[in-house]
Amino acid sequence: MTIARAIDVGFGNTKYTYSSKGGDIKCGLFPSISHWSTVDPTKELIGEKRDTVAVPVENMFHEVGPGIGAAKGRYRATNMHDGFIDTPEYRAFVKGALHYMNEDRIDVLVMGLPLKHLVGKRAALERAWVGEHTLGHGRKVVVEQVKVFAQPQGALAHYSMTTGQQSVRKGDLNLVIDPGQRTFDWLLSRGMTLIQQQSSSTDRGMFDIVRTIAEMISADLGEEYQDFEAIDDAIRSRKPLILYQQPYAMQRFKPVIEQVTREAVARLQEHIRDVAAIQNILLVGGGAQVFKAAVKHAFKRHRITDVAEPVFANVRGFQCIGEEILQQRTKRPMPEQSAGVSV
Repeated sequence: MTIARAIDVGFGNTKYTYSSKGGDIKCGLFPSISHWSTVDPTKELIGEKRDTVAVPVENMFHEVGPGIGAAKGRYRATNMHDGFIDTPEYRAFVKGALHYMNEDRIDVLVMGLPLKHLVGKRAALERAWVGEHTLGHGRKVVVEQVKVFAQPQGALAHYSMTTGQQSVRKGDLNLVIDPGQRTFDWLLSRGMTLIQQQSSSTDRGMFDIVRTIAEMISADLGEEYQDFEAIDDAIRSRKPLILYQQPYAMQRFKPVIEQVTREAVARLQEHIRDVAAIQNILLVGGGAQVFKAAVKHAFKRHRITDVAEPVFANVRGFQCIGEEILQQRTKRPMPEQSAGVSV
């Protein structure tokens, strides 16, 4: 049996697929946060074991996984910089995702990159993950082939293959908007073919909102406050922070959220031409709900299509692409509509 799997490493979360049967694609995620050590930190645990794994990267162990919040010394290693893809932490997140897939062999692994890095980083990323990789607990996995696509292309592929929208296949204009932790990506396609000149990204994601709010809270408290995860959770849940055992209202930061989201969408509008001809607008990604009002305001005359579990839209699409690659190998027709993703 051949196996296709998908990974989408984001600045906020690492997403992966671990099962796909009859069109039901099961996904998992964990924070893009690591706890590094010169020895396996999970062996030092006393009592109940947290849901993490320590993977070896460059003579170090990096503990990653859903339970990383309980680890001492946890570190959001991204630093929100363009070199993130080349860091040991990025490799740890990929290895962590491979571990949680629980496969010994993967025939096709599909991965994603922000649009701004697709041309420059794609070939190197594809080469880096072909072959045998040592994971946690002495396990290994062999990856036969790796294909890398722009992150929003995954969402477009999933939309095409699961909704049967003929417009995606016929060549109408499609816009995928993908607000993430650090970047705000958008993809314009003619059918399933990326229009590179009008697809791009800007560094205006959730982190800009969270960091600005953290600075304002610090000024209000008269001390440094950098619990970015707590702020992010409060924004998404629309609940107050709890500071010094008291609720701290987030409503006062609404203008900050509106300003950052408007700036991001304005950058998109500078690039997109023929707005009236756009047939489908998909809003995906972990920041979809936070950016939704700004997107709706910018595209008042369009219907904005939300997707279920937008944080998994890209990685589910990558899984669809991987399965299509396997189908093409055996020259059997797909039972469902072909994604036909191209650049």
